[in-house]
Amino acid sequence: MLSEYDGYSSKSSFVKEWLIENIEEEGLWDFTSKTKDGIYFPLSDSWSEAVNRKYDSTYIVLKLIENMEIKKDFSTL
Repeated sequence: MLSEYDGYSSKSSFVKEWLIENIEEEGLWDFTSKTKDGIYFPLSDSWSEAVNRKYDSTYIVLKLIENMEIKKDFSTL
């Protein structure tokens, strides 16, 4: 959502760097099953299995990075 705002791409490079630095050893991201605010965004039917949660987390992060890159590409036009 944030990547849709004007000026976000120029201010978001640190977000992309932070995300890449926090990828797990197996090449996936993990939002964990417990969040501080109780909000999570499952794509799978259940996050009771860690692999489902990691796949969902990784998909969300990759889409965010993709959106940041696309927005950045269009900002140069």
